Amino acid sequence: MTSNSATKRSRRSKKRSSDQLSQSLNKLAIALKPQAMVPKRVNPTRSLISPARYLKALQDPFAESSAGVKVPDFDGNPSFTLASKDVGTFTTDSAGYAGGAIVYGAPYRAFVTSASNTSGTITLTAGTATPWTDQASGLLTSSNAVSTRMVAGGFRLTNLASLAGSAPASGRMIIAPVSTSQYYSTASFTESTLRKIPGCLVVPLAGLAASHVPIVGLSRPLDPSAFCYETPGRNFTGLGNDDPQFVSYLWMVVGAPNSTTILECETVAHWEVLPSLANAVLTTAGATSSYTTLERAFNWAQENSPVSWESAYAFAEYASAAYSSRSAPHRLQ
Repeated sequence: MTSNSATKRSRRSKKRSSDQLSQSLNKLAIALKPQAMVPKRVNPTRSLISPARYLKALQDPFAESSAGVKVPDFDGNPSFTLASKDVGTFTTDSAGYAGGAIVYGAPYRAFVTSASNTSGTITLTAGTATPWTDQASGLLTSSNAVSTRMVAGGFRLTNLASLAGSAPASGRMIIAPVSTSQYYSTASFTESTLRKIPGCLVVPLAGLAASHVPIVGLSRPLDPSAFCYETPGRNFTGLGNDDPQFVSYLWMVVGAPNSTTILECETVAHWEVLPSLANAVLTTAGATSSYTTLERAFNWAQENSPVSWESAYAFAEYASAAYSSRSAPHRLQ
């Protein structure tokens, strides 16, 4: 009885060893087959863009990570992205004044409005709207796009005047954030009216030239109209309720050298575009919809000034810290 049991166990052990050897040889044979003979499953799905990139693009539209950003709403249409980048200059008149507007929200926007000056009053009615380069001859034209919407944008202002010489960096720059509708309802303005606008920034041009730190302005959505697609060639008038409301800017230079190119303005705008049929191949998946991200974006916009000069803020923080250390009691110096 014992001998028969041992024999059966031995046979079962040999069979298991034989089966394992057979399985191993089969796996090896499959592995050694040419790769072309092994069928592969192709997954056609495309990953959605992270919604977190939207908030980062609002905070720094010039960053490399802002490229390709899309609105994380529930639109769902495949679209392609585009970043328009332009550079312009501001020149003073014979009295040392300059002024105009930087308007965001539409491909056909007023970048530098050629405005007239009379006794320190900047009049915009004489100005002409300068479109983004891509709207004039690029993918934002009506022949290439069905509709467009701006996602994020901003500008950087630097002083071209030196601190000495025949045209020193004297005078001041006044710039104030306004809504798109407020811009369209403004025919003229003075330094006094700009200074009364909440968020207005006044920067001495000498300080701007010495610091090498630009004035930075950000455009951001003010209400849900900013997320609406619009016809590329539409020229907004500010009268329609469907005009996208973004932060735009009125600016002027006072007391600067006359007839001098005083400032350089670098602008950027990120667009999400629904293409014409011929450009459908350019589309990519949309952003993952996120109410939380949109809420955070609006909260951040309410808590932070849209225009800033970091050099001034850094100096203010330093001065405040130095004053606190001197005035604190029982503190070792």
